[in-house]
Amino acid sequence: MRGSRIQQNLLLSGNSGLCLTAGLGESEICGSNALVAQLDRAPDYGSGGWGFESSRARHPLMALLFPLRPPASPQERDQRIMELALREAQLAADRDEVPVGAVVVRGNEILARAGNRVEELKDATAHAEMLALTSAFEAAGEKRLVDAELFVTLEPCIQCAGAILHARLARVVFGATDPKFGGVVSLTQIFELDGLNHRVLHEGGLFADESASLLRDFFRAKRKASPS
Repeated sequence: MRGSRIQQNLLLSGNSGLCLTAGLGESEICGSNALVAQLDRAPDYGSGGWGFESSRARHPLMALLFPLRPPASPQERDQRIMELALREAQLAADRDEVPVGAVVVRGNEILARAGNRVEELKDATAHAEMLALTSAFEAAGEKRLVDAELFVTLEPCIQCAGAILHARLARVVFGATDPKFGGVVSLTQIFELDGLNHRVLHEGGLFADESASLLRDFFRAKRKASPS
């Protein structure tokens, strides 16, 4: 099953190295104003603007994370990476998928990014984190992603938290919490279980309002569209 997922992920990879860094040039404005502008431009992602070909998990041959302007602080670094995850979440919503996006980075390199594709792949496990991790393994040519970080717009579920442990990620940063399925701080705290041979640093709440807003808007539209 994992091999077929890797094949599916790579089919649409295209020229993703250029796509990944398209919005990180000198002219990019970072922070909340930039985030609002990016979400406002969401319908244009595929037709011009950012030039994204697909939000299927991609491995961009180690694309540089900040090729033109490095962040001024660790906080700005995290914000700019999470903005990429939010774009993936918006693209997922545009495909009628639950809007969750994920980005895997290591140092100054993007290993992969993805959005949910549960509906498209008819696979309940095809969460953004799982797809991004699978693609990152392929990009790095490694079975573990030591020192890598995952940025995701929604708290990883139990499944994804387990996969993160297996991948040996160093750190996870997420946006909104998930009271029903969250495996990091909400429903359970998988990273804190006794007996684990690996520890993952984790932080939540980065762009939590924006992440939650995408989810609320998506499910509100679903309820309006469903017959009463």
